[in-house]
Amino acid sequence: MFDFCFVLITSVITIVILSVVFHAWFALGYLFVVLMLFGLTSLLTSYVVSLFAKSQLAAFAFSAGGQAIMFAIYIVTYLSILTNASSTRIDSSVNLAHYLLAIVMPPASLGRALLVALNTFSISCDGSTLVSYPGNINAYGGPILYLLCQSFILFNFLVWWDSGSRLKGVQKRAHLQHHEEAELADTDIVSEVHRVTNSEDTLRILHASKMFDRRRVVDDVTFGVAQNEVFALLGPNGAGKTTLMGLIRGELNLSESRGDVLVGGTSLSKNLASIRSRLGFCPQFDAIDGMTVTEHLQLYARIKGVRNTSANVLHILQLMGLVSFANRLGAELSSGYKRRLSLGIALIGENSKTYFVPRQEGN
Repeated sequence: MFDFCFVLITSVITIVILSVVFHAWFALGYLFVVLMLFGLTSLLTSYVVSLFAKSQLAAFAFSAGGQAIMFAIYIVTYLSILTNASSTRIDSSVNLAHYLLAIVMPPASLGRALLVALNTFSISCDGSTLVSYPGNINAYGGPILYLLCQSFILFNFLVWWDSGSRLKGVQKRAHLQHHEEAELADTDIVSEVHRVTNSEDTLRILHASKMFDRRRVVDDVTFGVAQNEVFALLGPNGAGKTTLMGLIRGELNLSESRGDVLVGGTSLSKNLASIRSRLGFCPQFDAIDGMTVTEHLQLYARIKGVRNTSANVLHILQLMGLVSFANRLGAELSSGYKRRLSLGIALIGENSKTYFVPRQEGN
């Protein structure tokens, strides 16, 4: 919605400029609708590309470059038909080429709308006169219909992807091989794998593996963390600890289909949104923005869907010793208090008051 605001503003400015500079446009209001829908489709397309691109620059290059190439293909195809097709078949050939290319090329719908708006080669005419209804399928109706359908498909794909489902073909690598329990040399590991598989631990990681460019970073990791248990994950630099945290949070995809992460018995692959609302993560570096300490906690509480925000925020402020700094900007805190705030952000939740049990005298 935020990015679409810029699409809307750009579309309005474009239509105003076109209407002022040249008055012979055909049904300029319909062109405005096409511009908005094309911008929306382009946004969603760029989001999909970013899921698979290796960097921000690559995502931009593929998105922008791909759009330009598709638009060029459409224009070249259109001109080739006008040049080579017989006069009796030009209209049908142009329409056929458009409807076929526009299925996979959103810029083709934009190109068609611009041609209709300018009535290039009488494309907006029905015989010797302009079409009576600009929304005709061979006028603006076709581009609007195609862009609506493409936006719907892309949006639903993104929702499906972000909900935890993953394309198995993207996850799997042909060279990955499963490790059977019988091949494990350490009996302690075998017994732990068996225990975790059949346990009711609050957090369970089952056969988690991750590869980057044929390099195995996390190799068949299985462990469980019970309620009220403190679990320390230790290892040297490059051992895969941060990668494993990314797998638990759902920020990275597991490389093997048998792997899974369960929080409270809920599978990460089946309900990612629900699991994220129940997890807290304190990163290595402070995630502090230009807000007060209280505003930070309120923001993350709302992101997690906490209903009783005020009470939970107050509890975290007291727990972290930040009550006296409640109205101070997070960026102005000392390094130690920034870490306290980051920990408070990780702990904020609907049941944050149950995270800590007061220590009894003598324990």
